[in-house]
Amino acid sequence: MHQKQGEPIVIAEIASIIILRFVQ
Repeated sequence: MHQKQGEPIVIAEIASIIILRFVQ
């Protein structure tokens, strides 16, 4: 199992939050 498999998910989570911040 690759440990880096969870990194893209975390990045997507943070990116989505940042985008929502800028949209509002």
